[in-house]
Amino acid sequence: MGAVTDGAEIVRLAKEHAELKPVADAVEALEKARAERPDLEAMAASDDREMSALAREELEALDKRLPDLERAIALMLAPRIWYAHAHDRESPKRADRPGARPPSGHCGSDDIDSRLPM
Repeated sequence: MGAVTDGAEIVRLAKEHAELKPVADAVEALEKARAERPDLEAMAASDDREMSALAREELEALDKRLPDLERAIALMLAPRIWYAHAHDRESPKRADRPGARPPSGHCGSDDIDSRLPM
């Protein structure tokens, strides 16, 4: 990959990076939280009562935190997914004009959930 020397291209890439970095950071946080589960489950099954109790508390906190992390990512991705559908001539959810809103009652969550790394 070569160095970018065009000023307009540098600006475009900087804007794209600024848009995508929060999404990438949120996905990284979600993956890290999910990776904690096996260790916590093993510690919860431990014979050490104190360690087991602490691990169970951490598991409860993790179970409460995961949906929030997933929801945050979905909300970050929703505008991008809707925009892609709105401009896809083949999509049955395509809007009649650019910038149109999704049909009433449709939040696109089925589309978002299918794209989230689980």
